[in-house]
Amino acid sequence: MFLVRVEPCLSPLTRVRREAKWVDDRPLSDMSDRRAPSEGIGSGEPPPRWTKNLPNAPTVRALVLVTALKLLMVPCYRSTDFEVHRNWIALTHSLPPGEWYTENTSQWTLDYPPLFAWFERALASVAARVDPGMLTISVEPYESFATVVFQRCTVMAADLVLFCGVLCQTSPSMMGPSSRCGISSRALALTLVAFSPALLMVDHVHFQYNGMVIGLHVCALAAAHAQRPVLAAVLFSVLVHTKHIFAFAAPAMAAHLLAHHAVAEWRWVGSINRAEAWWRVVALATSAVVVTAVSFYPIWRAGTMGAMLTRLFPFGRGLSHAYWAPNFWALYNFADKCALALVRRVGLGTYFPAPVGYMTGGMSGHGGTGTQTHAVLPTITPKIALFAVLVSMGPGLVEHVTTRWPKDRSTSSRGWQLERHIHLLRLTAHVTLCSFMFGWHVHEKASLMVTVPMAIALALDDANLAGEVGARRFAFHAGEYIFVSTVANYAMSPLLFQPREWPIKTLMQVIGLVVTRGVLRLKAHRKGKDVDASSPVVLLGQFQWAYLLIGLPALEVYGTWGHGVLFGTGRMEFLPLMLVSVYCAVGVSAAFVVQLGGYRGRDVFRAYVWNG
Repeated sequence: MFLVRVEPCLSPLTRVRREAKWVDDRPLSDMSDRRAPSEGIGSGEPPPRWTKNLPNAPTVRALVLVTALKLLMVPCYRSTDFEVHRNWIALTHSLPPGEWYTENTSQWTLDYPPLFAWFERALASVAARVDPGMLTISVEPYESFATVVFQRCTVMAADLVLFCGVLCQTSPSMMGPSSRCGISSRALALTLVAFSPALLMVDHVHFQYNGMVIGLHVCALAAAHAQRPVLAAVLFSVLVHTKHIFAFAAPAMAAHLLAHHAVAEWRWVGSINRAEAWWRVVALATSAVVVTAVSFYPIWRAGTMGAMLTRLFPFGRGLSHAYWAPNFWALYNFADKCALALVRRVGLGTYFPAPVGYMTGGMSGHGGTGTQTHAVLPTITPKIALFAVLVSMGPGLVEHVTTRWPKDRSTSSRGWQLERHIHLLRLTAHVTLCSFMFGWHVHEKASLMVTVPMAIALALDDANLAGEVGARRFAFHAGEYIFVSTVANYAMSPLLFQPREWPIKTLMQVIGLVVTRGVLRLKAHRKGKDVDASSPVVLLGQFQWAYLLIGLPALEVYGTWGHGVLFGTGRMEFLPLMLVSVYCAVGVSAAFVVQLGGYRGRDVFRAYVWNG
């Protein structure tokens, strides 16, 4: 005779009460460490309570503090992007979706995907109650105090998506205890992301919604880590249909979902269940197709798909923006300028005709023809740029797809899953850096797609790395982040060009560098102290610090005061911007070469501590 114990069906409230009673009845010795590590999936241990995933008091205080900083920036300079988004609110409110991509009353026509247009339409429903005047389509810009406050507040509210993404990435239910060095990984991630000088300058002074779209990306990556590949595919598809530049991150997400979710999961049972693997592939593809159909259907039904695609992919704008992004093409453009000066000096200028200032208005060709972009070097076409992007991504994608993780799921499962997720974050940063380096008509603001995944990966490293090798890796990635983020932040500073914003952008960058370096150095020191207390912690070498602390200030002094003294007002105004682009491009290119070397199996751990 067998006796079977039947558990009664309990209501959620009863379960919570019993759980609370069980906690209260525990001896004090069992409750001494509330952050005891959970062994995770396959360990037999219960998952952490959902309440542990909620933001704690320090997290809420951080949100309040960064919001207060953003409120102080409401009266600051606003770029033309402010009127761009105001016009988009007006046209999405006043016109049906079929006319969104054909309306051209204002020069600031809609050139974002449909889901972002629906976001603007949602804002319009609130704007109608704040100031109906902002909903009028007009040639002239419209500004009122209510409009300024409303649009600034919408950016702050949209940043909650990024805030939630960071909380998901650092939730205890997915990564276990996040404090191995004193300050939690969540606090580190919030410090590096929420208080990023670049995000504050671009979104809350210059005016854009980068925080929201990057937050969607972070949430999609968190879903992949949470073993929810279909949700990750849906969120990423929504992201691409909100801001299509994130299509450059698609190879990383697609490679990860296919290799490590659709196929690799079946290696645990000894062989791949091909039928089930194909069903997973179909599920991932279907989710992307459904999001695409929902996004494009109103436009397709109105017969304006061609107009939309022309707006989304304006190849006629040229290789580089008017202010060159600090990438490989900035160096290429600069080399062409130097080559042209050289051939003119040796008397061969007649063989290489080029108008004066042929690169100052963007690289759309001499006179805007689009037929020639450079005077001496070969002309770069969109196909060449795309080919360079895909080739540069190759080593990282292959390395991630072919990496095998531990086969025994019962041992340290949370550790290898977290390590695999960090690997995905760094791959995402790498492929977006590849697109930044070689993409067509890249803006300097696209560097945020690189630095945010790097920051989150670094924060998760704090919980995952230990021992001598872990301390060494953490110091390397900390130095890499300090270097890349500082260069990227400075490259965006010319966006705030008015004198009254100079103290704001300078203080934000200086404070950001000091705080970032201080926090990461403290964490690296504590990790290294566990191995060898006598060894000093070095995140960046003398050469790298000289590049940051001598080169960047000298460049700023020249651009702010020196150029006017040497050449006078109104002469060679493009020269300071070109110098910023080229100098920062050297730093970004160096970081790219280091990353590429790492994916090709080179030992790059001392790349950022070179002392010359």
